[in-house]
Parts: sequence; structure tokens; C-alpha cells
Amino acid sequence: MKIIDIVPRKKTFPEQISQKKTLSLKKRLFNNRYLILSNLSLFSRFGLAVFLILSFLGSSISFVSAPVQISFADTLEERKNLEQKLSEIESEIQAYEKNIEEVQGEKKTLANEIKILDKTMAKINLQIKAIDLEIQRLNLRINDLGVNIKDSETKIDAQRELLGDSLKVFYENGQLSLLEILMSRDSLSDFFDEVNAQTAIQDQLQKELVLIRDLKKNLEGQRTNWIDRREDQASLLSIQKAQKDELNSKKQEKDRLLSITKGKETLYQNLIKESKKTAAEIRAQLYKLLGGGEISFGDALKYADSASQQTGVRSALLLAVLDKESDLGKNVGKCSYKTAMAPGPPESKRDDVTPFLQITKELDINPDSILVSCPILRDGSYGGAMGISQFIPSTWMLYKSRIQKITGSLPSPWNPRDAFLATALYLADAGAANASYSKERIAAAKYYAGSRWSLYLRSYGDKVMKLASYYEDQIKILKQAGLKVSLEN
Repeated sequence: MKIIDIVPRKKTFPEQISQKKTLSLKKRLFNNRYLILSNLSLFSRFGLAVFLILSFLGSSISFVSAPVQISFADTLEERKNLEQKLSEIESEIQAYEKNIEEVQGEKKTLANEIKILDKTMAKINLQIKAIDLEIQRLNLRINDLGVNIKDSETKIDAQRELLGDSLKVFYENGQLSLLEILMSRDSLSDFFDEVNAQTAIQDQLQKELVLIRDLKKNLEGQRTNWIDRREDQASLLSIQKAQKDELNSKKQEKDRLLSITKGKETLYQNLIKESKKTAAEIRAQLYKLLGGGEISFGDALKYADSASQQTGVRSALLLAVLDKESDLGKNVGKCSYKTAMAPGPPESKRDDVTPFLQITKELDINPDSILVSCPILRDGSYGGAMGISQFIPSTWMLYKSRIQKITGSLPSPWNPRDAFLATALYLADAGAANASYSKERIAAAKYYAGSRWSLYLRSYGDKVMKLASYYEDQIKILKQAGLKVSLEN
């Protein structure tokens, strides 16, 4: 499950490296080596080769010592300014969130609802500005990486040409066979010294070339990563604009409500009562779960409460995360593990097939009868998420023993009790146990995006927290009606 790509991937690099300057440098180095070869008559041809390649290696080391700082100096100050603005905006956003949370804890009145809505709109406006600044900052970094990659490519090409030119000069002066070298030396020791020197130089040359290739690969990887982050941020900006439109619509609705009630609180409270569902209606409401069919909301709450007691993660947050997963998982449960899961080396770094087969074998389930989430073709990621909690097999194995220790039985990803507990354990590990609003929000984003959670705080984390607030209200209605939360054995 990923946010749809918005920004097309374009491989464009700023032309910052002067080709004329590079050719001039190559010419000077080549001419220097030619003069050395022409004037040092005391060296044997083999000795000259040794000296020549050592000279090349020396220049290659200096050639790749550090990326050119052409655009860095120009953008460093701008980047610092953007980071300062981002920090200030994030502080303002946190202040709004704290204020909103305080008002939500107060009595539900028409005035408070309008106040919450106004503050939420102000917060989202700041979030849109923050995302826009983040995109600008990432664009600067992407441009810098583009310059570095182009610079590395130029250096590699120049080094290859220098090596070819140097070897050409040497071979134009003739070659000596090993026998000729042996006959021209005073001792076998001198002969083997030169042979060993040649081997050492070849090894060192190979290491240098590998280092250069690794540098280029690393830079390209960084550029791809930063482009991905820019696309993520652009996606978030689009989402935030949609949220703003939604809030504007709600504000209009509230304004219309004020007009209807003429500002009378009693009329507003009557409307709220009429719109609320009864406890019986909530309890009977079907709660759709990924890979697990349908259970009633009352039963879902029982599983959530049980997991909450074991982990300290709020029941409403558990319900919100699983509900959010269900809404997002449009392709979940339609693919075979054979085509969806990461098969392991050499095709993929992660192996989900082996643990999946182990899980199904232990549960005496035919693996071919189980449907899992499909791959996301647009970004090349594997599928294979299982059951209600949508854990991939390798992640489920990390929690399997902990679940079994609590329940006393072999856990199954397709068992609602085990799935709720797995989600609760994951969220607890992510910092959601007995946590504040902000920590729960971060944990929800980690559940969705793992190490890239910071990119999804606003798009995923905020939506989960909004759902959690909704479920908290529903839970209060059920608890007030005397719903028993103990699970039947």
C-alpha cells in the first residue's frame, strides 16, 4: 500500500562540470606522463610500466577524493533557511494539535465544534506550507546529487581515457617478454620483484575501479531515494489540499447549522442526539476485516479490549488502524503466494515464501488455498500480507512467539484474536502503549510505512487518529449501555 506516484521520474542532471576544463586536465596529466617516459632512459620498459600505473593510481585517488562543491555553496544557506522555517511551522502545528486536543476534552457544544474546526483548518494550512517547504528542500538536495553523479561519470570517463592513453604510450615504446625481462636482470630476485609489483598494481587498480563504480552506484541510489521522497511529498501536498477542501465544506455545513439553530445550544444538542446511533445499532454493525470476513463491531471491540489489556495500546487506536487498513487494501486477498511474495535470494533480499510455508504447515493449512495481498506493480514492491492485520510472513514470525506466550496456543494470522494482538504488539513496539496523541500518531504511521513513517504522519497518521476519535465515541456509547468486554472462551 503506497501513495500513488504524482511526480514523473525524470532523469535530468544540471550541467555543472566544464567539459573543456576536464579535457585540459587530462591533457596535462597525459603530457606529464609522456615526458617522464621520454626522458627517464634509466628505467627498463617494465619498470616504466610500474611507474606509469602507479602514477595513474595516484591521480585517480585525488580524482575521486570528494564531490565537487559547485552547487552546494550556493544552496547551503537556502537549505538552512528552509529548515528554520520548517522547524517554526512544526512548532506551530504542535501548538494547534495540543489546543485542539484540549477543546475536544471539553463539553461538546456548538461553539466548541466551531472552534475545533477553525483550529483544525489553521493547522492544515500550516501543514500544507510545511510540505511545500519540504519539497523545495528536497529539490535542492536532488539537484546536488545530480551534479555529483554527473561529476562522478565525468571522472570515471576521464580516468579510463587516461589509463588507455598511458598504456598506449608504453606499448608504442615496445614490449618485453618475460624471458627478455629475466635475461636483462642481474638476479631472479629482481625479476620476481617486478612481477610481484605488476600483480600488486593490477590488484590496486581493480580496487580503485570498484570504488569508483560503488561511488556512482551509491550516488544514483541516493538520487532515486530523494526523488521518491519528493514524489511522496507531492502526494502529501495533494492529499492536504483535498483535506482543506473537505474542511471548508464542513465549515460551510456548520455555518448553515448555525443559521438553522439561530445560535441556540438546545437545538444543536437535540440534533446531536437524533444523529447518534443507539448502543444496539453500534454493537450489531458489521466490521469488515482484511482476509477475515466480517465480524460485528461488538466482537471487534472485545478483541481490541483484550489486546489493549495485554499491551497498553488503546482499543480505539487498534480499531482505527485495522479499519484504515481495510479501506486502503483494495487489492488485498486476491493473489497467490507464488506470485505475490518476495521469493528470497537471488531474486529478492527478503524471503517471505519460506516462513509462509512454515506458518501454513504448522496450522495444517493448504498454502494454495490462501489468498494474500497482491504486489504493487507501480513501485515494484512485493505483496504477500496475510489476514486481518496484514502482516507479511517474515514480520509475523517476529511476533509469533510473543503472541503464543500470551494466548497459550499456536497463533494464526487468520484468527481475529491473534491478529488484533499482533497489531497491538506492533503498535506498542512503535511507542503507542499508554501514549499521548502525538506518539499514537507516530506509531500509526510506522505501522503503515515502517522506517519512512515521517512522510506519512499527515496523510496516514492524522486519518487514523480521526478514526480513533470516532471509535472512542462509539465505545463510550457501548460502555455506557453496559457492554461486557470479556471474551468467551
